[in-house]
Amino acid sequence: SVPSLSFSSLHYSQPTTAERRRVGRSSSISSKSMLHQPSPLRSAAALSPTSFHSPLSVAKDFSPLLLPAAAVPWSPHSFGAQRNKESGGVTDLLELITTLRIFISCVERYPNDAVAGAVATRALAPLAQATELCVRGVLEEYHSAASTGNVVTLLSAVWFIREFCEASSSALGLVRQHGGPELLGPALLNPGSDDRLLQEAVRLLHCLQGAEGLLMTIPQVLKTRPRVLTQLLWRLRERSREALDELQVVPPRALLQAAMSSIEAHPEDAGVHDAALALLADLLAVPDYRAIFAEVGGWPYVVMMMEARRDNADVQRRGLQILCELQRGSAFRGPHADRVAQVVMQMLEHFHTDSKILEWGAWLLLELGNLRAVLKMLEHTGEASAAGLGALQALHQVKWGQTEGADMTAIVEVVRVVGPIMLRASQSGRSEVLNLGLEVLHSVTCAAASATDESLPADVAQARMEAVSVQMEVLRQRHFDVDTVDRCMSVVEIFQLAPEGSQLKRQIRDSLFTEGLVQRLAEQHALQDRVQRKVLWAHGVVLGPRAVLSIMERLAGSLPCMVAGVKTLGKLFDDLDELDATAREARALTVEVLTRAMQTWPKEVHLLTHSCFALSALAAHGLDTEGGSYTAEHLKVGLQVAWKRAGEPAQELDLQPDGKTKARYLREELLRLEIESVKVAGPNLLQSLQSECLRAGTAEAQCKALLRDAQSMEPKEFCDHLRLALVGLGIAGRAEHIVEVLRQGLPWWQPTVQAAAEASVELSRLGLQSELQRAGWAEAARGVRERWQQSGGRMDAATQEALSALQFAEAWVGGVGGAP
Repeated sequence: SVPSLSFSSLHYSQPTTAERRRVGRSSSISSKSMLHQPSPLRSAAALSPTSFHSPLSVAKDFSPLLLPAAAVPWSPHSFGAQRNKESGGVTDLLELITTLRIFISCVERYPNDAVAGAVATRALAPLAQATELCVRGVLEEYHSAASTGNVVTLLSAVWFIREFCEASSSALGLVRQHGGPELLGPALLNPGSDDRLLQEAVRLLHCLQGAEGLLMTIPQVLKTRPRVLTQLLWRLRERSREALDELQVVPPRALLQAAMSSIEAHPEDAGVHDAALALLADLLAVPDYRAIFAEVGGWPYVVMMMEARRDNADVQRRGLQILCELQRGSAFRGPHADRVAQVVMQMLEHFHTDSKILEWGAWLLLELGNLRAVLKMLEHTGEASAAGLGALQALHQVKWGQTEGADMTAIVEVVRVVGPIMLRASQSGRSEVLNLGLEVLHSVTCAAASATDESLPADVAQARMEAVSVQMEVLRQRHFDVDTVDRCMSVVEIFQLAPEGSQLKRQIRDSLFTEGLVQRLAEQHALQDRVQRKVLWAHGVVLGPRAVLSIMERLAGSLPCMVAGVKTLGKLFDDLDELDATAREARALTVEVLTRAMQTWPKEVHLLTHSCFALSALAAHGLDTEGGSYTAEHLKVGLQVAWKRAGEPAQELDLQPDGKTKARYLREELLRLEIESVKVAGPNLLQSLQSECLRAGTAEAQCKALLRDAQSMEPKEFCDHLRLALVGLGIAGRAEHIVEVLRQGLPWWQPTVQAAAEASVELSRLGLQSELQRAGWAEAARGVRERWQQSGGRMDAATQEALSALQFAEAWVGGVGGAP
């Protein structure tokens, strides 16, 4: 008799009625009821047009393979009887299968071929019988190996059965008919079974009865078969990673309790612990599992296990991963958080060379509000150790004002610990430590920079100035290193955040310019674009646009300097909501410098693109009406030079296979300049500017290029470019073109409709509703909805966004719903 497993009793709580209903099928994995069901293979054979009562009758009609040799024109000898004798029939089988493979390949390639269909119909029944013979043969070998205890043959048979079941539903049904999971008793319960055999047997069990079968087998082997238990847990973990949806039919509580019971049943078995913890760690990445795990008291159990097995790195790593997943759901509060923090600190001290433990442990400490514990670890171990480096990496991830414990009061301690480390790293040249520390000090100082001196405690105000002093000292010591200069010059961002008149602002200005530090950097790195950009940006932010213009005029022959200066001026004027007196006075000179640069380098597309953007940023602030330097003449000059110098290169680039993207962005910035110029132009200038915009044809050329290249672009990119082009047409007085694009909706109707709708809203805000109305905008919008409904009314995310934009535009163009 073949030993069989009994799956009737469970050692953990049975699923509730509701949980069974969610499963959608009986939780029993007994296969006895399948013994009375017809074989899928026999059912498949019944598809033959010839009636029959058994596979053997079909074989007599269609399968010469099963007839005596004399009854057919060939014999086994013609296929190499001697080889058959030596190889046990494998060689002959391979030769037969070669013909079958060719036929199958032809059927796949020509499924409608008449000959292939006729032969397939006749071959179906004997092939079904051959398949059944293979499966039955392997099952017989399995029973033979089980009775003799031959583990090698047993492994081979289990492997064959699993491969059959995974590839064929017919084979799966046949195996279920002949015992199903009860067949696996000899493989799972044999003391001589090795891990490979157990793994294959568990995979076959999963194939036969799914994740439910694995889960419900655990109680039967829980206390007596730790190796089988380990393989069951690992298989469940594999399915949680490969197909988590499959586990949805399993009650989450039962799955979590099975893992916890496994650890409890084998407190000294590292293999069981590792498998159970790995399963828990993956499951707890799902919020629903985290909530149930907390309800059943899972996290204290994990902490207790980690405390009991402090020397096992695998257990500590898995346990820490579970704790991190639980903390994502904010599982720890009050005294629980203190206990977890204590366990993590002990683990970090013991495994300070394990990168994963360091990374996860430091993160968890920060999440628990133990920022000072991380600083203490950094101070105790030093920056030269792996633990110290891990602490710095954790501090680098802190979100000041968001991470618990990362408030103003902690800034003093951070600067006290990290500051000296930065100075030592600067002298020793430890670049990784230096870069991390500079980022930490920068984020700390930015968090406190916007507060006034009076609103901060004295020690915090002093700490932020010390942080800047450290960064400036590192810059002085390592002025030759481009990466260090790049990071240290980020103090300009702190200057932007600091209130006017604050000590912090004065400190940064004096350190950079009074001492001549920026000037030395500019001279030492004259050929480094990164440094020159930082230098120009510092001049613009700290000293104003005129300082940037002065450098550009002095280095007018340097293309890198001009490109960096143009970018700086564009960003400066674009970031300013209101111009102060210094910036307002510099606008006229800025136009002169920008247009001169465009004329000097007419083929440098990068410079032309950013120059158009900088000119549009200047125009966006409007004309000076009270004796200012920026007049309508400067507006016209900027436009004329941009049309002349940027229009022609855009046309040339459009003809090049790899130049279409550059042409598109160049025209976009030229369009932006046209739009901003028309917006601020007075009544005397408006009509002439509109006529010149139409004559330049920038918007029309952009629309044609976009419609031509639409299929090579992402929908959002296409929508953004088309929206600006349509606005350009609208401000030039061509509202009918927008309506026509909306009416056609080509080439993609969702992004095209969305772009036209958003452009219509922007034009309506400029007071151009009447032009859109006269062009028939309302009728075109109704047509869009009708075409959508006629096409089936499919609603996906892109369609919903397009229709929402259209509805919003209808309110603006029609002047209803709160729109003017």
